[in-house]
Amino acid sequence: MDIASEIPDGWFTLHKASKGLGVSNSQAAFFNENLTTSNATNYLCPTNGTCRGLVKTAGLNLWNSTRSTTLNLLDPAKLNETLFSSDLSINSDIVVPILFLETRFVSAVNDNCIATVTVETYSMIPATMQYPATIQGNMIISDILSIIELPVVISNNSNANGTSSALRGLLDAFQPIFLTKGILDLPNEGKPARCAPAIRKDLNGFYADMFANTEVIPGSKYPENVVKYCPLLWKSPTNYVMGHILGYTFRAAQAVAGQRKVRKNRQNLIAKYTGEELWQLSRCVTLSPIETVKALGAPVLAQAGAEQDTKPILRVAGHELVAYDDNELIWSGSIYTSGVGGSLRTSPRPSRSSNEPGHVDVAPAEPFENNFPLNATV
Repeated sequence: MDIASEIPDGWFTLHKASKGLGVSNSQAAFFNENLTTSNATNYLCPTNGTCRGLVKTAGLNLWNSTRSTTLNLLDPAKLNETLFSSDLSINSDIVVPILFLETRFVSAVNDNCIATVTVETYSMIPATMQYPATIQGNMIISDILSIIELPVVISNNSNANGTSSALRGLLDAFQPIFLTKGILDLPNEGKPARCAPAIRKDLNGFYADMFANTEVIPGSKYPENVVKYCPLLWKSPTNYVMGHILGYTFRAAQAVAGQRKVRKNRQNLIAKYTGEELWQLSRCVTLSPIETVKALGAPVLAQAGAEQDTKPILRVAGHELVAYDDNELIWSGSIYTSGVGGSLRTSPRPSRSSNEPGHVDVAPAEPFENNFPLNATV
């Protein structure tokens, strides 16, 4: 696979989100367009299966933290408090520059309209990582969720002198998209509290609606007071934002390799192939009921041994005499009633006395309450 293990310094400046390759990567990330390898011979996985391996590529060493606070959603003093937000920022005042993603959302509300506000923070620095990837044909599917939950870092690529251009590039690409904030608005008495977009030109109000929990409705599992006065709950947007950031980084690493075409950006992968193959049988099959019964291990055909085809099975098993009338069957000296759980009544084994092919004479059974005609054609 041709993919860079790190983003060269200054690459994001030349190819930022509003220009050239930056635009292409942004569009591909948000439209979830397919990632593909080259169509050359050694870049493909057989089309009747999948190849799964680890790709060494540019990514982000990341770690996260979670905290929570409480908020009274009916307290006028809490007007304009943040209910939902997402923000990206860079801190260059520590050992190395760090990109921060902070999301804030109401994750729970009790019957008194006291909300639990969850704050999730991800810290990121440039790194070379292992991305689990699956290849089908020439299409690449990277397992972004596993990277978020358990990143595997090969080496950090941070520059302690100034702001990392890779982090600056990610900030410029994603802050205008994911910068959002919804605040508490208290309408007239008796009306439910609601979320209003913060008044700022640089804020995107779309995500507060996108991640709102729409299950807070009459008749739902939520308390009546919550539904009536404070139906303000959200799902976490964190993995969604992180997925776009890591996916964009993976695409950027592939774009770097495609643009620069240097040998160090070409890597060989050890991948596990899983596929489906059609089995070739050494014999013809007819799907005869006899073959099917033999394959399922019917005792009456057990003596046929390894025979699989209809004629050899019958040649080995020979003739079995049966008699059937209405709902009862005589076979191997026993009488069975038809249907699941039918009764069993002992009877002498049918005897072969007729000379006509296909006809048998059945010896009389012991007397029982129902008369059972014992002459049958099979």
